[in-house]
This record gives sequence, structure tokens and C-alpha cells, in this order.
Amino acid sequence: MMKCTWSLRSLVIAAIAVCATPAMPAQRPLVLRDVTVLSASGTEMKPGYTVLMRGDRIESVGPSAEIKVPRRANVVDGRGRFVIPGQADLHVHVKRSSADVDRLFALFLAHGITTVLNMDGGSQVLKFRDGVKAGELLRPTVYSTGPIIRGFSEG
Repeated sequence: MMKCTWSLRSLVIAAIAVCATPAMPAQRPLVLRDVTVLSASGTEMKPGYTVLMRGDRIESVGPSAEIKVPRRANVVDGRGRFVIPGQADLHVHVKRSSADVDRLFALFLAHGITTVLNMDGGSQVLKFRDGVKAGELLRPTVYSTGPIIRGFSEG
């Protein structure tokens, strides 16, 4: 087994990256061993847990003694580190150039935001969304409304 030690930020980004990218046939499982898992409600912390991921899915989460680690897995020593559920930002405005969106979405992922709801949709946002669905782009899952309706003009 391959062992490595990562910072908390790298650990979260790695977990998000694995969950946000499409499965690859030759991809080795990723194991985050002995992490503290924060519950989705944020009220419970479970130390000494292991998270097993294959491709784009979390296969199992449980006490480290109960999770069987696959032979060729990439194992990350998670002692003293935390795993949190992906967060959602349900009010964003993605009306920027492609380079700006790349930076914006990288910041979302770095902060644990794996899903966004764009409040002013258009064709460019649909391209971003479709690129994520196709596995071409490492970005949060994008949901979007249609274009903003600005109301009637008095004329």
C-alpha cells in the first residue's frame, strides 16, 4: 500500500476531486484512514473512521477496524484530519469569463462546496454544467435557473 501524509486542505480537495470526477477503469481505490468524520448535521464527530472511495463514489464509511482496505489502494493517513460532507451554495451568479469561472469554481471546491445553484442562467453556464456532467471539468455540480427577468418597462 502507498502511504502519504497530506494537509487538511489537500485532504479535503483530494476527497472532493475523487467525488467530483468520473470513474476511470484503471483507477486505484482511495482510502482515507483514521479520519474524523463530521456528520451532515454538523452535530456529531466520529473519530477513527475510514472512508473508501472507488472512482467517483464513496463506497463505504465506518470505524477503521470494520473497513477492509483493498490491496492496491492509495491510503492516506488521516490521523488528526477531518472529512466533511460536500456543501452547497444555493445562490451564486456565474456571469464571468471562462478564466474567472475556473478560479471561482476552484475556490468553491477548496472550501468544500461541491454543488452550486446559479441564479442567472444562460448558454455559458449551461456549457459549464454540461462539462461537469461529462467529466471534462473539475468543478462543483451546477444547477441553474433561466435568465433573470427584469420586469416591464414603462414606455
